[in-house]
Amino acid sequence: SQSSDDTSIGIGPRIIAIPVIFGLLLVILLAVRMKRNAPDQSTGFMTENLSMPQVKVTPQISPISPAPVTQVQCWACRNLIIGKMKGCPGCGARYHLQGIPGCNASSLTTCNNCSTPSSNFLDA
Repeated sequence: SQSSDDTSIGIGPRIIAIPVIFGLLLVILLAVRMKRNAPDQSTGFMTENLSMPQVKVTPQISPISPAPVTQVQCWACRNLIIGKMKGCPGCGARYHLQGIPGCNASSLTTCNNCSTPSSNFLDA
């Protein structure tokens, strides 16, 4: 004849079953939590607490300044040339026109820079 103790689970298996059940629940809870925090497969970024900083871009427009006026120096007297002038086609040196006080450019026979004859100078 069988006793009632043979059909029931003893204390030994119960002691083992309770930690196993708690362990499985813990593993399931951790798996669910990790799934929520897993990177988004489409972007590769974490979806939790993702916020893009708002940046306002203001274009900066600087005022247009006029181009600097180039100052041309006479190769004969080393003074600045204002207005029309003569130019050497060989090197680009510039000279005053005839009649400028203190400048001997009109008496030159060759360019002071490259020795091109002054008869070849061009109006510039």
